[in-house]
Amino acid sequence: MDLTRLRTAQWLTIVGSVAGVLSLFALWESPYRSPIMVATVTLAVLGLLVEVHRDRVSVFFAGVRKLHSSFPQEMNKKVLSEIQSEYCYLGIAFTTVANAFRSWYESDRKANVRIRILLTDPDALDVLEFQARYEHNLFKNQLSTEEQRLVEQTMRRAQDAIKLTLDLFNTLPPNVPSIEIRFHREKLRKWMHFVNGDTLYLGILRAGESGLRSPAIVLGAVRNRWSLYDHYVEEIQSLWSSSVPATPTNLPTSTG
Repeated sequence: MDLTRLRTAQWLTIVGSVAGVLSLFALWESPYRSPIMVATVTLAVLGLLVEVHRDRVSVFFAGVRKLHSSFPQEMNKKVLSEIQSEYCYLGIAFTTVANAFRSWYESDRKANVRIRILLTDPDALDVLEFQARYEHNLFKNQLSTEEQRLVEQTMRRAQDAIKLTLDLFNTLPPNVPSIEIRFHREKLRKWMHFVNGDTLYLGILRAGESGLRSPAIVLGAVRNRWSLYDHYVEEIQSLWSSSVPATPTNLPTSTG
């Protein structure tokens, strides 16, 4: 990662500390001696902290705009309200976004917005089993009868949820361009909202926990260099290219 700005901050801190020490010698009898001493010690401590926590500080230069400790369903309304030109979603079934999406689509959607939705293939049983195990944190080799039943119920629930999402899209008012839906076979530990080609919301799914309580990061492009934003944009674009289009009967009908 390019840490030019981080290095600049470190050097400025060092120069400021040295300047403060020299000032103490020059102004030892000055009434400003105490504030200069405080400023010098503060700069020295700051420089030490920056050096010790270099990796953490570098996150500020990695395109991270904001960190949410959790991402409740209400946050989806905010994401959707930001859409001006395009929207792409990557996830399992879209169920936590569906209600907010319908409201936005029917009342606030801008004309000519490209909408792409990447859902888990409901026929990919190995992927659905992984997601069910991940949801309940059940990765041991041998599951009890009750645990196996729980996994199977979760898989069926996911299949039903994907079907409901497709039914939702099929009942929405027609639009040009039509909503594009594809099925992926990726074993997910995250979800993404990609908005307007310049902002990406990345949710980190934690094993055994609800995705609504998992943290989310807002990423943006960093000028003139590659960043975390570019990594995840490349991932979602690659998954879109390699995924299978949903059948025409599951898509809303376009007009014109």
